[in-house]
Parts: sequence; C-alpha cells; structure tokens
Amino acid sequence: MDRKIIELDTRHFWATSFDWQIDWRGNAGQSGVTGAGQVVFGNQPRWVGKPDFGTFRKDKIRSWRGVIAQARGRYNVFRVKMFDPLRPTWGDIGSPYNGHPIPHSDGSFFSDGSGYGQGMCAPILDVAPAGSTSIRINADYLGNFISTGHIFSINDWPYQAVGIEGRGENAVLHFETPLRRAVTPDDEINLNATCLAALEGDLEGSARIEPSIVSRMKLSLVEWIGPGRE
Repeated sequence: MDRKIIELDTRHFWATSFDWQIDWRGNAGQSGVTGAGQVVFGNQPRWVGKPDFGTFRKDKIRSWRGVIAQARGRYNVFRVKMFDPLRPTWGDIGSPYNGHPIPHSDGSFFSDGSGYGQGMCAPILDVAPAGSTSIRINADYLGNFISTGHIFSINDWPYQAVGIEGRGENAVLHFETPLRRAVTPDDEINLNATCLAALEGDLEGSARIEPSIVSRMKLSLVEWIGPGRE
C-alpha cells in the first residue's frame, strides 16, 4: 500500500484539547475463581489521539475539508504535529532565540531575511536496537530540561519519557513504548513530537455545519504502525 502522507498541524486548526495516549492493546483472559486474572501484553502497542478543535467559520471549514478529503478515509495518513502542552518552553531549555530563526555568527540573516531553523531536539549518542527502552542522548541541547512525562518522537515514532539518569552527554533517557526501529547517532529525539496516524473511521473529521455557518471538529486518530511503514 503506497500511502500518501498529509501534514496536519493541530495548532493551526486551533486544537483545544490534548488527548494522546498509548493503547497497549493487551488481551485479557477470564478471571479465575480466586479473583485473579491474566493480561497478555500486546505486541503491537500504538498511540491513539482524540483531539478536539475550536469553532471554525467559513475559511477554516474550507481549509479543514481540503485536508480531510486528502485522507481518503482510512487510506492515507497524517503527519500530526502533536503539540504536547507539557513540552518545555524555549525559555526552559535556555534558547535566546525563542524558536525564531537563528542568524549567522555576525548577527546577519540570509538575503531574503530568513535564518537557520531551530528545533527542540537532542542527538542520540549510541546505537540502540528495536525493542530498547533506553537511549543515551546529549541533554545539553535541551538545557537538561527533559524529564519524566515528556512526549518526544524519533523519525515520526512517538514515545513517552518515564525517567532520565545523568546530564549532558551522560544522560540516559528511559521511555515507553519500546523502540519501534533501531536508532543510530545519525538520529535525534524531537520534543515537538510528530506521529504518523490514520483516521479511525472513514467518516472521521466530517464538518457538520450549523445554521450560523460554524462547525466544531473532533478527530479520532490511530498511529500507523504497518504494514508498509518504514
């Protein structure tokens, strides 16, 4: 299946709630006579999201329709900018540019007024195989601010931090879910997390327009974990 990836910026569409969590997809057995039960760990956990959005008027409704129609129901997928409200601020990580373009060392910009891009990222320092639940990073890039509970992504695969040991180049980040793909020092973690996700149903995201020509949107999204995912 050759799925098209569509960019979906939840902040652009005025997301009013953040509801992303890991669905472990465990299977429960029947309860025993003692009241004990069994749960089989799911071998394909995935992220699910149910964000709500603000009130749209004409222009925003048309823009929304154009994005949702490209999904072709559950066929194509979105690269969703998750925008965790608990992620660090630029001030937290000690950035003097506050997310704005970075100039050259002499303070000048390119001829068109643009500068270098700034990401809330930290490099991964060691190779780690798929299935790992910890990696070593250079936390100096994040002002050593990353902590338990932060959501980050690696190559569009989202994870949630559950602990960190050490600082700077000795920082070991622990997380869930286990790594979906092996990582190398060419990779990095991104605290402006992204997730490749499909609509939960073919009719998700439909714009129900009220008489005053306004619409209130909500979505149910499920992470794309395969087949066909690299």
